[in-house]
Amino acid sequence: MLQLTDFNSYKAYFEGLAVSHVDIKESVFGDTEVLLNKVKAGFQTPFIFIERYKPPIILDQNSDNYLSSKIFSVVVYTTPSSEKFSDQDAAYSTCESIALDLISKLLKDYNEGLIVCSFKNFKYGEVEPPMGGNKYVGCRLELNYSNPEGLAYNPAKWQ
Repeated sequence: MLQLTDFNSYKAYFEGLAVSHVDIKESVFGDTEVLLNKVKAGFQTPFIFIERYKPPIILDQNSDNYLSSKIFSVVVYTTPSSEKFSDQDAAYSTCESIALDLISKLLKDYNEGLIVCSFKNFKYGEVEPPMGGNKYVGCRLELNYSNPEGLAYNPAKWQ
């Protein structure tokens, strides 16, 4: 059983999904510079780009325990066969289909007890191509999850 409670566990989980999904050719993790260097070098598509999660939102700040809400994102990119709208649209449909496959696999693993997590919702939609990579079409999948954590004042941390 894998507990998806921090970034490293999410990264490892989605790298594993990329390897086991029949359509995903590779996974990439890093900042924008890593993505741009990979775009310049060329990719086999479709591929997923694992993004760092956005800063958490702390809910219920007035108690000793708080609920942090984090958003983790994965972007599915592919290359359309031409500049025609129909080819661009077909490429986006491919990305969207893979994003939905990732959601369905995540829910299946959760329901079977293979992973432990607290998802609140999923969101997906079109994403701009990476700078310098106009030939790519993408779909960002955002996973919003909550993580209860203890928040206690520690006098040892203060002078």
